[in-house]
Amino acid sequence: MAVMDLIFSSKAAKEVSMKCPHCNELVPAKAQFCSQCGRPLNLPSRRGRHQAAISRSLPSAREGSDEERELWRGTFSAKGMINYWVVACLATVVLPLVGMQSQLDRVGWLVLVALIGILWAGLLLVLGFHKLDVRYELTSQRLIHRSGILTRHWHRIEVIDIDDVSCRQGIIERIFGVGTITILSSDESDPELDLPGIDHVHHVAALIDDARRAERVRRGIHIETV
Repeated sequence: MAVMDLIFSSKAAKEVSMKCPHCNELVPAKAQFCSQCGRPLNLPSRRGRHQAAISRSLPSAREGSDEERELWRGTFSAKGMINYWVVACLATVVLPLVGMQSQLDRVGWLVLVALIGILWAGLLLVLGFHKLDVRYELTSQRLIHRSGILTRHWHRIEVIDIDDVSCRQGIIERIFGVGTITILSSDESDPELDLPGIDHVHHVAALIDDARRAERVRRGIHIETV
């Protein structure tokens, strides 16, 4: 009987007292301050503070998960016509040499200069057309392709629908870091889309591929199974 009384008394002591988290001295369970060190006792534990911080961060993470962010914006680069620029430069150098060898008269030189001027003016017009014709925009959820000058066409592809991203470059284009990006997707309107004249082509292709992977992970879709 004495043993039972001792057990119950020890349990009661544990229920009505607790240890101070700062000095480990026994204090009453409902005490607000430790009688030994004087520090407050109603502070949450480290684990409780950690769980509270997590619970506060979860709503903001959910709210921001659907936010669409712009990752890249561009248009047709002048370096996309690098092959034509090289030809025009060669023509600008070679044609006067040919004129000198042929001993052209004044009219011949005027015609030659006019031809070179028309060549460069034509290339600049083509470049201006391409720059006004296309606009590219990549967000965390979509790839937007705008085309047209007088009439505007908008083509949107969900990055989650993109199946493959590849680059195509010629020899001179590789030197200047420009090329064409080809996108294969499950989009029925345009399953294969070419984006020509992209500067820093490998970097942009990597951005598209990373956005595709991130969106599929966000929506819980395994990349290999889509």
